[in-house]
Amino acid sequence: MFIKSTNSKIRIVFGGTGNATDAPWANQDGLTAKGFGAEFALQSGVIQARLIGYNASYLTPTSYTSLTNGFGNSTSDNTFFAVMIESDGTGNIYLYGGEAQTTQIMVINPSPLLTLTGGPTTSTSSNRFGPEIQCVNDQSVAPTATPSAQLQSQGNWLLDVS
Repeated sequence: MFIKSTNSKIRIVFGGTGNATDAPWANQDGLTAKGFGAEFALQSGVIQARLIGYNASYLTPTSYTSLTNGFGNSTSDNTFFAVMIESDGTGNIYLYGGEAQTTQIMVINPSPLLTLTGGPTTSTSSNRFGPEIQCVNDQSVAPTATPSAQLQSQGNWLLDVS
């Protein structure tokens, strides 16, 4: 993961965008219908993450958190990261992470970094099925760098929805 602009975000969401064709702007709430996910942004020179959720309305996101090395960096795109987002079905959403590094062998800490309560307990037929990955810029402020945000795979995606 690579975010160079403080006006850009990367989101990994499950549901949450309804029938919308475009992802919400970086300066807007990241979900518009029932769903949950993680939002990544450049904070204090390190890529940090927070949990977002939507049940009957948009939930107040958690504060941003970082690992020692962050979830990536702002200077190159050769950093690997590991993240797991879990919804327990009773409204609790958890974020787990592994330190960013330049090798592909990642270990996810079994203790959650963040917890968000009040999340969805049921789905809705208007939701898109997740996961959805969004790279977005601020609607009214130009990115502070080019490219502003990038998420690419080196053949190591593991997306499990159960």
